Amino acid sequence: MVDTEGNAIYLASERAPGWSKASLRKYALPPLGSLTLYHGGPDRTGVMPGPGPTGKPVITWDVARGGAIPFSIMPVVASGRVIVADASGTLAALDEGTGRQLWTAGLESTSRSSPALIDGLVIAATDAGTVVASNSTDGARAWQKTIGGGAITASLLIADGALFVGDEDGRLFRIDPHTGKQAWSLDVGGAVTRGPAFAGGVIYVGSTGGQFSAINAATHRELWRAQLGPGEVGTPAVGDGRVYVGRGLHANAPPHDLVALDIRDGSFLWSFASPAGRQVHMGGLANSLVYAVSDDGNVYALDAATGAQRWTAHTGGSLGTLAGLVGNIAYVSSADQTIRAFNALTGEQQWSITVRGTPTMPAVIDGRVFGSSRSADRRSCLANQS
Repeated sequence: MVDTEGNAIYLASERAPGWSKASLRKYALPPLGSLTLYHGGPDRTGVMPGPGPTGKPVITWDVARGGAIPFSIMPVVASGRVIVADASGTLAALDEGTGRQLWTAGLESTSRSSPALIDGLVIAATDAGTVVASNSTDGARAWQKTIGGGAITASLLIADGALFVGDEDGRLFRIDPHTGKQAWSLDVGGAVTRGPAFAGGVIYVGSTGGQFSAINAATHRELWRAQLGPGEVGTPAVGDGRVYVGRGLHANAPPHDLVALDIRDGSFLWSFASPAGRQVHMGGLANSLVYAVSDDGNVYALDAATGAQRWTAHTGGSLGTLAGLVGNIAYVSSADQTIRAFNALTGEQQWSITVRGTPTMPAVIDGRVFGSSRSADRRSCLANQS
């Protein structure tokens, strides 16, 4: 059970049969921060604002919601609100400390992409190809725009003062996030099903058919294009003069691996495949290491420059994407209904906690871990135990 006063949270003992405010222990939490984009930021490195919980956390709230959660959706967090879209076509804001619903807003169609936050606006996209901007305080509609004709399933990107949206008709759009006015659109050669990344004025975006492009964010001029083979291309991460991306997703034939490309021209640098030949996703980038997560249930830490394997950590279920990186801790959600924390430098497990349902990618901020459970249609919060 949880109660709040100001910027503190009260946690009941896991062994206590009942609770009262007088019997609860009080823990100070850090000042409220903001987490505005899927996978941490525009470069998609998975680095979260933090801090995360210290020591093994407990579940401090767990609430049911009516809509199913696609695996790729991550909440965004700002001003004490946790905001998430779901497959029922609802955008909802929950109180960060208690899980209490603050507001909901209808999106008029199902949603399978993570929303984004900018200047008090939360922006979500739908399978009907509509982009909806709402006031993050009360959910009031600010603007709505239908772009192209394809579903929008890729997570939204805000960078360079603009909103970038890819759709399944194979177009990338640059939009003013405050008004919805379109600046440009570009055909990228295939359906955009995963969120693009941004660094140094360049958008990196993959599409079906294994095409991967670098695009000038201001002029929409294509700088280079790489052909990465059959299947879908994952969400990339950018850093240290390289862009890292999983390829061969949902393809019948190999390769199913993670590749590093030179950001200057897209030239191939190295690749990593799981020993079992399963799909590999770009999980995170920090500490001069690339964190690759695989459907074989393993997390692999690779040297960012060479791809050499540094450590492997096993979980109890298949993995989609690393939950997040904060300092020397990597947070990982897996299909065995567990969230785990590993030492990001050594791979040593720090703690694990079981949640109800299959956890999606959580958000790590304000001393807490926020997440959704795909199979149980729930939202939950983990926070410090002591």
